[in-house]
Amino acid sequence: LVGTTKAQLGRRDGAPKQLNLLTLHSAKGTEYDVVIILGLDQGEFPSPNWADNTPERMDEARRLFYVGITRARDEVHLMYSGFRQDRFGRTWREGPSQFLDGLLP
Repeated sequence: LVGTTKAQLGRRDGAPKQLNLLTLHSAKGTEYDVVIILGLDQGEFPSPNWADNTPERMDEARRLFYVGITRARDEVHLMYSGFRQDRFGRTWREGPSQFLDGLLP
């Protein structure tokens, strides 16, 4: 990433060796050789703002996750930190998103 500008990161022209940073929502309809999805910690994905976690919202989040992992032609890397931090700086251990259940060995 050294020497990469914000403008270059924001481009979505699919140029070879181009890094594209996208949200899962904006990834719909795109395809890449390698996809890396960050932030797959329980309590972060699905969003903690979905406090009610109704079946409909969980289905929507699961579809969004599916969109993300199916954008990869060759490789998909799913990442979680194992920790969460609140707005006061308190940190605690957290496991992977429930959507990774069954995908992890």
